Amino acid sequence: MFATIALLVAAAMTPPTTSGLDMLAPALVQERDEAMPAGDQHEEGGLDIMHHIQDAREIELPFGAAIHLPAEGSWVVGPIDLTPTKHVVFLWAAGALTLLLFLPAARRARRNQARSPKGG
Repeated sequence: MFATIALLVAAAMTPPTTSGLDMLAPALVQERDEAMPAGDQHEEGGLDIMHHIQDAREIELPFGAAIHLPAEGSWVVGPIDLTPTKHVVFLWAAGALTLLLFLPAARRARRNQARSPKGG
């Protein structure tokens, strides 16, 4: 029992040399690496996705298309730059989606209040 626990702890502490995908399907990994654009590969062979998730002045769309947002400093009020970025646009989209879902649900709940379960 102690030996099993010691082996599990030792295995957890050693960094993996290959990922599970590498061991299960090496052909898939090779195809993935060949199909991946050069900019998405990290120097050490890993994936570099930071440019996809960092804030930017453009929104990337599938298949290489992009929506370019206004240039920095084009929406300035006093000393504050209010130019929207990718994260701001997604916050607006999340707020709009929330309103589209919850306002009709609240109206329906108010209309059906007499038929709602009373509990007890």
